[in-house]
Amino acid sequence: MGSIMVSYSSWNGTKMSENKYLLTDVLKGELGFKGFLISDWAAIDQLSPNYKWDVAASINAGLDMIMVPFGPGQTNNYVQFIEDLKESVAEGKIPMSRIDDAVSRILRVKYQMGLFNESQPDPQLTAAIGCAEHRKWPANVSENRWYC
Repeated sequence: MGSIMVSYSSWNGTKMSENKYLLTDVLKGELGFKGFLISDWAAIDQLSPNYKWDVAASINAGLDMIMVPFGPGQTNNYVQFIEDLKESVAEGKIPMSRIDDAVSRILRVKYQMGLFNESQPDPQLTAAIGCAEHRKWPANVSENRWYC
């Protein structure tokens, strides 16, 4: 398994996005999970009112990739995430070894998937991106037709 999405749920009152015991100690440690852990959509926003603390807590808990859906001008956006992450590393709140581990896990999965091979995408497949049939995708799910 290459990756696991960590949900919005809690275990014994602790949000999974900040649960170092389950993410790092159990999953990565005891069970030997070598893939990467990705947050659910804006899940770290649920941890506390302090976004910078949320960033550090989630990374230190073991999340390797964070889904930050918002852009500049919105609360808790990707620009703020990058600033808070860099500051937290510079302040020693997130060890560089944790960043190295996250990057290694993400790159390992990408290499295993062949994303760094020099092959080019099949133009017959890419021509279908955005086709009219794909734009009707939600209706197609119920009909089991997911292709153009």
